[in-house]
Amino acid sequence: MINIIYECGLPNTLSGGFGDRLMGIASCLSLCDKTNSNLLIKWDDFKLNEFFDYEKYDYYKYNIHGKTEKIVNHSVNELKDIFSENSFDCENLIINTNQNIWQFIHEFENIQKYEDYSHHLFKRIFEEILKPNKSIQNKIDNIINKNQLIGIQLRLGDVFMNEEIKQINRPQFNHFPLGNNIENIKALIDVIINRELGKKIFITSDINLNKIIDLKKFKNIIYFDEIPVHIERSTNKNNMEKCFIDFLLLCQCCKLFITYQSNFGRIPAIIVNKNLFGINNVGNNLIIKDLTIKELACKLY
Repeated sequence: MINIIYECGLPNTLSGGFGDRLMGIASCLSLCDKTNSNLLIKWDDFKLNEFFDYEKYDYYKYNIHGKTEKIVNHSVNELKDIFSENSFDCENLIINTNQNIWQFIHEFENIQKYEDYSHHLFKRIFEEILKPNKSIQNKIDNIINKNQLIGIQLRLGDVFMNEEIKQINRPQFNHFPLGNNIENIKALIDVIINRELGKKIFITSDINLNKIIDLKKFKNIIYFDEIPVHIERSTNKNNMEKCFIDFLLLCQCCKLFITYQSNFGRIPAIIVNKNLFGINNVGNNLIIKDLTIKELACKLY
């Protein structure tokens, strides 16, 4: 039986943030389903087991031997050619990608089948593979406290994140998922909060939002006023737990407003699977539109 090994966190190798890496894990899990293989996770840049229990899937718990091949590829078209064959002449296949490859290795009768599969694929990751430790799970349960949450996820980009504290390695200087007009972003937050009056709203962002809007004036807002962490590019990873709590809280919301160009928001939306709204930057104007899992999971057809 082949070992399908998801690899991330090696020096000088692109792995991406938590959402990007989950895309890779989901792709490897799907390939295991197709080929009846074992899934292992080779997480190399920090101790993931401080936050999640994944001992059964931890590459370093096993003595791996035999012929090994490695695929490091983030090109959708090239991955399509590689995985359309679904056969590999090795005992261990190491994969480093942040793309959706399950669309190439399974045949879906219709788009609904694809959306259902994508939804259950990501749910399985946190039900079977990456189980939050007791500390994180208790914090999440205490925050939710039987409330139904509305979730807002805002990805402003590395430039804004770096203005607060110089903590980003290799920042993307031309990446503004929500545009570069702060007044537009403030107005958007006001629109969503007023649209959901009387409901508990959880907000997460890659910047300290209290620097641009006084969230404390809203009694129904849940927001952690702490320095955000990008798990690949932040130089200071002391507050890594916040990243995972924010992500898992988004997964527990009953309605989501997410930044379309961010896997940190897209994957919780695939898991939530209802009441999904994307925030798109169109000509530096922010537009809220309904989302489908087909869009979120990057289906090509």
